[in-house]
Amino acid sequence: MLSLYLIALSAAYLLPGPDMALLMAQSIQRGIANALLTAIGLACARALHVLLSALGLAALLATHTLLFDAVRFLGVLYLLWMAYKMISATYNKPTRVTTTQSYLYSFSQGLLTNLLNPKALIFCALFLPQFIEQDLELFSQYLYLGSLLVILGFSFDCLYILLASQARHYLQSNLGFKLQKIIFSSVFIAAAVRLSMS
Repeated sequence: MLSLYLIALSAAYLLPGPDMALLMAQSIQRGIANALLTAIGLACARALHVLLSALGLAALLATHTLLFDAVRFLGVLYLLWMAYKMISATYNKPTRVTTTQSYLYSFSQGLLTNLLNPKALIFCALFLPQFIEQDLELFSQYLYLGSLLVILGFSFDCLYILLASQARHYLQSNLGFKLQKIIFSSVFIAAAVRLSMS
């Protein structure tokens, strides 16, 4: 059962989406340190989703349409804002920014990108119970499976950061920057459209 859980999670983390696009953009444009802070923000958001699912609040979100739509609307606006920031960015030769403000910004981007996606919370609410054994203590199982979800997600995030950092040298030109803008902003817009239609 555990191996099936890990395989299913891995398949989910391999799918392209706004989290992956954000990590790769951060790694290429701001360097590995900022990208890692973004990954930590994503991990914190996933941990919160697991906790909310364990407390039953995800079910509340799923059954109250108005609440779900409000969170979804905020998520759509945030993704569109991210796309706008990407499109309107001007080319500067990338440097490794190391200010505290930059680190906090990178962390908050990761946190909000995942936290404002109600589908991520619903995913936890629907996915985790499939691997919960009813005759065992529920919260400890949520804690165990949720920890694996967060750790595996962070591992995949680090992989994407490293892959993007390898491409950083080739994408530091003005042409490479324009290519990044097109690809990553398109992912954010597509994610916003998909979220708005869910």
